[in-house]
Amino acid sequence: MKKMVAQVVEQPVTRPFPQ
Repeated sequence: MKKMVAQVVEQPVTRPFPQ
């Protein structure tokens, strides 16, 4: 699930996952 982490790092304002 590295793609999810990459999305969070790119746009954490869109939807900050509880990781």
